[in-house]
This record gives sequence, structure tokens and C-alpha cells, in this order.
Amino acid sequence: MASGWKGIATGFLGLVALQAVLQPEANKRVGGLLDVVNASVGRLLDPGRAAVPNRSRPGKITDAQGVGSTIFGIGSLLAGRESPKTKAAMAYIRQTYGAVVKGWRARGSVPNSDHPKGRALDAFTASAGQGDSIAAEFVRDAAKWGVKYVIWKRREWTPARGWHAYTGPDPHTGHVHISFN
Repeated sequence: MASGWKGIATGFLGLVALQAVLQPEANKRVGGLLDVVNASVGRLLDPGRAAVPNRSRPGKITDAQGVGSTIFGIGSLLAGRESPKTKAAMAYIRQTYGAVVKGWRARGSVPNSDHPKGRALDAFTASAGQGDSIAAEFVRDAAKWGVKYVIWKRREWTPARGWHAYTGPDPHTGHVHISFN
């Protein structure tokens, strides 16, 4: 009987979590409650993953790999919408640096984010040195990869301006953000 109730509860919470992904304005109206439910569904579906606070966005629930809760639970079913260029860069970073890399998500943290377009990735780093190496390589090889901009440690690099201050809502101290043309 317990498995039946768990299945019903998971199905109900899954619908609520899906609403968090597909209707971000509804999530804002309830103060992020749907993100919390979404993370809970992720833990029900995969109990081995522990939710931890996100260092860069207080109050936001993330899984132990630093992935936002929007893609932790039901949202992960929608992943894989990255452009071929983004997918290639994600695979390269995983293979070369061993970093956890995420790409597409339903919404970004800033207007006109490249994440919902499938043209951005976040490489979650084990150390500042690892992040420095990833950022430096993609800046150096920007033309080869078609890099639009890189954000790392409160700084943004663009082909036109080089490195300059970044003042967006996330300081990008735990992950390197790379957007592609």
C-alpha cells in the first residue's frame, strides 16, 4: 500500500513541479515554493541525490552537484535541447576537466538568457583553479568555439570588450558560464 501512496504523491508533486518549469511566473507568485516541490520530487525519484543550499542564490534549492532545482526533478526530462555547438563544448569540458556541466533550462537568471535558447552552458567547478582554466581556454579559443561571452568570478569576457566587471544577479563564483553565438 505504501508504494501506491508514494506513486500517487509522486504523480501529484510531479505535476506541480512541471508547472514550476513551464510557468515560471506562477512560481514567482508563490515565492519559489514550486522550486522546493520540484527539488522534493527529484529526491523522491532519486533518493541518492541530496538537496543542498545554492551558494550563489540563497534560498534556492539545488542538488549536490550544484544543479538548480528547476532541472533537478521533472525539469531534467526536458534537458537535451542544447545546440550542437553547446553539446560539443559540454562534452569537451566533461572529458577534459571532469566538471559537471549543464546547458538548457526553461528560464535563465537574466532577461534574454541563452540557456532557454540552448546556446549556453554552466560548468560547475571543483576549484577556482579549474574554473580559471576552463574560462581561459574558452576565451583563448573563442573563435573556434563561437563564444559569445564568458562569465566567471564576477567578471565577463566578450570579444569586443575583453574582461570587465559583471554585475548580474549571480556572481558566477561556483561555475563558469559560457554563451555561444
